[in-house]
Amino acid sequence: MFKKAFRYVFLALIYSVIVIMIVYLTLRLFQMIVASYYWYDKLLGSLLLVAEFYIISTQGVGYLSEVLRVFLKFKKPEEDRPIIPELKTKPFVAILIPSYNEPLSILEDTIIGSYNLTYSNKHIYLLDDTRYELNSKSKSLLQYKQDIENLCEKYNINIFRRKWRGAKAGIINDYLAFVHGNKSEDFKLISYEKSNYIRKTVIQNPKYFVLLDADQNPYPEFVEPLVAMSEEDNMIALIQTPQYYTNFEGNRISKAAALQQVIFYEYLCVGKGIEEVMFCCGSNVLIRTEAIMGVGGFDETTVTEDFATSFKLHLAGWKTKYYNKVG
Repeated sequence: MFKKAFRYVFLALIYSVIVIMIVYLTLRLFQMIVASYYWYDKLLGSLLLVAEFYIISTQGVGYLSEVLRVFLKFKKPEEDRPIIPELKTKPFVAILIPSYNEPLSILEDTIIGSYNLTYSNKHIYLLDDTRYELNSKSKSLLQYKQDIENLCEKYNINIFRRKWRGAKAGIINDYLAFVHGNKSEDFKLISYEKSNYIRKTVIQNPKYFVLLDADQNPYPEFVEPLVAMSEEDNMIALIQTPQYYTNFEGNRISKAAALQQVIFYEYLCVGKGIEEVMFCCGSNVLIRTEAIMGVGGFDETTVTEDFATSFKLHLAGWKTKYYNKVG
C-alpha cells in the first residue's frame, strides 16, 4: 500500500516539475520581450534563454521522460529484469581489459575478477596501451612493463600490445583487426595460457567480447546471462550492465558520486533499455563482434567513443539492450 502511494506521489512530482519548467520558460520569454533593456542586452539575454531552453529540453525533459517510462512500464522493481533464456551453447567470448599505465594493485583486482568468471569458453586479454616508446630508457617504465608481464603470467592472462594510436578505441579496433587476420608488425600478442591447445586458438575470432575497465570487479556469473540473451536475438549488438562503487561508504564524496550513478543506472538506463536504445558505457558490456565490425569498429574521432559508436550501431539497424543487474 505504501509503495503504491509512493508511486503516485512520485508521478505527481514529475508532472509538477514539467509544469514548472513550462511556466518558467514562458515567464523568461515574456520578461525578455517586455523588459526595457538595450538591444544588445536583449541579444545576450536571448542567447542565455536559448541555452536554458536547450538544457531543459534535452537534459531535464529527457531525464523525466526516462523516469516516466520506467514508472509506467514496471509496477514492481523486479519486473525490469528480463527472463533469462537457457544457455544452450557457449560461443567463444573474449574478455578485454584496456589499460594505460594503471596501478598494478588495481589492475590485479580486475584480472582476478576476470579469471574467476565461470563462463568456460573464454580467453582473457590485457590490452596494454601504455606508451613505453615515449621513454624507452626509463628504468621505472621498463620495470612496470616487466611487472605487467609477471602479473599476467601469474594468472595465465594474454597481453596484446601495439604501436599507440587512437587511445582506448584504437587498441580495441587493433585487437579486432588482429583476430581477423591482420598481422601487422605493430601488433604483438604474448600468451601466458598454459594449455597448448589454447595457445593455438588464442587468436581465434570471438563471437562476443566483454569490455572491462581496469578498475572493474565483475561477479563470477557475469557473462552467462548476457550471452544467453544475445543468442536469442541476432540483432542485439550489445548489452550494457550497471556499475557501482565498491567504496560507497568510504567518505561523503564517494557516497555522493555513487548516488549519482544510481540515478543514471536505475532510471535513465532502464528507460532506454525499454526502447532498446541503450548506449554503450565503455565497460561492463557484452558486444557482438559482427555488429561492431559492421560499423567500422569503435569511433576513434572522439573521446566518447562508446557513445558515438552506439549511434553508429543504431543507424545501422542494430538493437542495444540494458540488463539491470550488477555484473
